[in-house]
Amino acid sequence: MQFKGFRCGLSIILLLIISCSIQKYDKNPEFSHVEFITETKKMPFQNNDDYYQFRKQTFRVDSIYYLSIWDLRNNNLTIFNIDNFEIVVNNNFTGLVSASEIHHFDTIFLLYRDGRVVQTDTSFHIYKEWQLEPASEKYHIGEPLYIANNHVYAGYYPNHPLVTKERLTDYFSKPTIIEASLDNPNIILNYYGKFPEVYLKHNYDVTPCRIAIIDNDVITSFKETDNIYMNNKFVASIRSNYFTKNIEQDITKIYDEEYKKKRATENCKYGSVLYNHYTGHYYRMFHFATKYYNKDGTVNSSMDAKKSIIVTDKDFNVLKEVILPPEYFIYDSYITHKGLMIKRENNNDKENIYFDFFSL
Repeated sequence: MQFKGFRCGLSIILLLIISCSIQKYDKNPEFSHVEFITETKKMPFQNNDDYYQFRKQTFRVDSIYYLSIWDLRNNNLTIFNIDNFEIVVNNNFTGLVSASEIHHFDTIFLLYRDGRVVQTDTSFHIYKEWQLEPASEKYHIGEPLYIANNHVYAGYYPNHPLVTKERLTDYFSKPTIIEASLDNPNIILNYYGKFPEVYLKHNYDVTPCRIAIIDNDVITSFKETDNIYMNNKFVASIRSNYFTKNIEQDITKIYDEEYKKKRATENCKYGSVLYNHYTGHYYRMFHFATKYYNKDGTVNSSMDAKKSIIVTDKDFNVLKEVILPPEYFIYDSYITHKGLMIKRENNNDKENIYFDFFSL
């Protein structure tokens, strides 16, 4: 009897240890998106099917917000007034541009593939030019591009293909964002965007971090981890109610387009972190997982999955998680004076792009 009692006690202790070692998360308060929509607008746009390939950014001049659309394939810039979605600029430019940043109609920054940053305007007259640390055999400079507080932030990536475990591990152990002063752009001041330790243990997605510059702080987040970092230091774990353990990549198929589409569809992932200076709230975007193959032989894409927005206060305390149906494209999300603007798919109208505005 004493032996049985000992076994029973040991079992209880083991269960307690196991239960304590399993990380538990509080469920976010959950809401439907409908109650937060304040306005819907449509923007005339003929290249509807190509819209996802373009780079977009909003910027404010006085009290008016504008949406810029960069077609880098055809070297064209189109700018819309968000209040009425009328075109205010439609100009062409030259050169191999990797990224752009607009502050004003006469203050546009372009990053070229050779590491040059130029300041120009909507007519593309060049006023200033800087050379970042030149590209090398091992690394190149690319998107994203941010200019803040007279500093430039840009992507910094290896040139070699990530086809072996050793190369993947090396990539995950390196930063992916550089910071330099425009007064002395050849000297790198800081590095950001080094992958979290969990990436070194698993063959996760090679997509670099998402970055946001808030005042003097650099906020980074990654597709496959809950953690948020500020100036390279962990600040919060912002977890979706629907985040699940992801499937590791098959390194031998890392450049296989079909394999990449399937993994992107069947894995959940986090997107950008945006800061709404009007409300003091952060928004972390989240993409649900969904099945790739349908019974009728067709396939889904990650666009066919639901999404959500995790809303936090200025200290990254989660306030709510707002669920969006599949037709929303959370990578097209922008802070405006009207609220959070998100693109919504409308398959019945191929001549307009639809945006919903949310008060969150």
